[in-house]
Amino acid sequence: MNQSVQVLDGFTYQSSQNVLVLEAIAAGQLIRCFVEDISVGDIDSFYSEHQFDLEEKIIDLIDEEDWNEKGEVWFSANEL
Repeated sequence: MNQSVQVLDGFTYQSSQNVLVLEAIAAGQLIRCFVEDISVGDIDSFYSEHQFDLEEKIIDLIDEEDWNEKGEVWFSANEL
């Protein structure tokens, strides 16, 4: 695991875009990470069941510098 990327524990749900939002720190920068395609009723269970898979995916995407023009990481829950 890359120690230069730290995914913070916990999440928020952004209802306006229907996404799970996690945050990571890499090279001193706070990076917001958005996970799409999760049904609203499953947010808590999805996070608890897939927390480590989410962290691994986020670390991989950040290592590959796969973020958008706003510096955000977006991916689908189906990619896990």
